[in-house]
Amino acid sequence: APAGTQVHRSVVSAIESYYTYGNCNVGCPFPTGEITSDTISTARQAAADFLNCSISEVVFGPSMTSLAFQLSQTLESCINENDEIIVTRTDHDGNISPWLTLAEKCKAVIRWVEYKQDDLTWDEEQFRSIVTARTKLIAVGYASNATGTVNNVKLAVSLARQVGALCLIDAVHASPHKLLDVRDLDCDFLFFSVYKVFGPHMAIMYGRQSVLETLQPGKVRPLPATLPSAECPYASKFERGTQNHEQMAAFTAVVKYLASVGQRFAPELCSMGSVRSQLVAAFSAIGNHERELARRFLVGIVQIPGVEVYGITELAKLDHRVATFSLRKAGVSTFDLCKFLGQNRVTSSYGHFYAYELCNCLNLTEKGGWLRVGFVHYHTIEDVDYVLDLIRQAN
Repeated sequence: APAGTQVHRSVVSAIESYYTYGNCNVGCPFPTGEITSDTISTARQAAADFLNCSISEVVFGPSMTSLAFQLSQTLESCINENDEIIVTRTDHDGNISPWLTLAEKCKAVIRWVEYKQDDLTWDEEQFRSIVTARTKLIAVGYASNATGTVNNVKLAVSLARQVGALCLIDAVHASPHKLLDVRDLDCDFLFFSVYKVFGPHMAIMYGRQSVLETLQPGKVRPLPATLPSAECPYASKFERGTQNHEQMAAFTAVVKYLASVGQRFAPELCSMGSVRSQLVAAFSAIGNHERELARRFLVGIVQIPGVEVYGITELAKLDHRVATFSLRKAGVSTFDLCKFLGQNRVTSSYGHFYAYELCNCLNLTEKGGWLRVGFVHYHTIEDVDYVLDLIRQAN
């Protein structure tokens, strides 16, 4: 689960349906063209429901990393020499390298948010100390894809507001576990990957409309220099070239599936006809279930000799992490442990998972990094026990 999620059958059916009945470029004055236009419009509304934003603030793209690099290029006009950009040691490199590149091009200065040695969470006091009047961008992760820590992103937003900086959140790893609400977070940008939320390999960026309107991304000349609107929901100045329409259809199916989870498991939180309320309900139920999965894993893993878990392990702090766990077992390489699990029908991953900075800082990269396992809402307590038993057996 940490490296991606399974898809619901309705997601597969949506892709098949688009290829069967649509499969045309946007704007063509015949049925398949109309289907494509409707597909984009519906997907953009689904994204707005998922993020709690307007359709004008939704940008589709191939991956979070691609969208981040596109944004970094667009922000070059906003960053001057000796301005400061803040990144964290604990992030996925997709939310570090674009801003290192931006700083290099603009001769800006990079400041790093450090981590506490005991649980690898942000050193918030140190974070506060590096925000200055020169800070122009703060880029942080909502949840660590290595340690599973849910970061205090509202602190990042607050610090950015105090000095007039932009705040950007990488929500890729948080997205299958936590409800995303950009209005509540009050960030300027937020990214997530659809393949982490039970869909295909594509990504979505939220951008605050007032900020997006001021930016001028590179684009082909015929593309309107505008944001999507009710009158024209299928064009955005930030979406370069023909988009992946079948994946948009699949994303709409993802949102419908998640809404159905809310209707089934927390109907008391659902309002009639409100997709957003159904998503709120879904993630309430998902959070409750995953918290018990995390509890079961942490209680069990500490009883296995030779295993070290990286990140928050206190049961009293389960609300500060998701059910993703990176670990090492003495005497067993992370590769061999991953292979052993795979031979027993458990898909895990090993290495740095692009949490490259943290892995290097801990001197683990050359030692094979971590073994990472994780759980989402379709896993059970029995699944957790099975994984624990395999880790116990591995030698």
